[in-house]
Amino acid sequence: SQQTIDEIEAYDAEYMAEYGTDYYEDTESNTKIIDLLYWEGTGIYDSETGEWTPSASGIFWFDMEVWNAGAIYSDFFRGLRAMHPELNFTNLQEDYSRVDMEAGTGTVGLSFDLNGTHYEMDAEYYYDWFDEGILMQILRMLRTDENSENLYFVNDGQAVFLYYGSPEQVKQLERKTGLDFSDTYRFIFP
Repeated sequence: SQQTIDEIEAYDAEYMAEYGTDYYEDTESNTKIIDLLYWEGTGIYDSETGEWTPSASGIFWFDMEVWNAGAIYSDFFRGLRAMHPELNFTNLQEDYSRVDMEAGTGTVGLSFDLNGTHYEMDAEYYYDWFDEGILMQILRMLRTDENSENLYFVNDGQAVFLYYGSPEQVKQLERKTGLDFSDTYRFIFP
């Protein structure tokens, strides 16, 4: 919307005024498109209550270095559910009993249900970082065939933009944004 674009322009102007244009000029990883996807996919964080409400815009943005280290995967699955109704993960259990939070090591046990099937998986714990292996497992789990809807993403190593849709919808999104959304199941596991 024009309001969102105006808010992005104001945000950009604030950063440029504070840090200078050399710090915040458009680059490959820092563009108005990235800003727009961030604004659409990040949801709303209430700093007074500490509560996060995920975005229901169809785009989900999350930082691999999470802000809530005690609910890394609960927040991730909440974001997926808000992004698309077919991603209705339920009965999520996140078990940190095998984690040494001070040392930043261990394994987080995850269990959840999706479409009547129960799943269990382990995530490597490293302080406040999301285990990208979980994302890969979710991608494999959701993949049913080449023409079905699937989870796609753009990852810059720190932030991830997720989109759930058909290959045709993803191609349209790529044309409009100039970004390459990957189906890493096919890319990493040919």
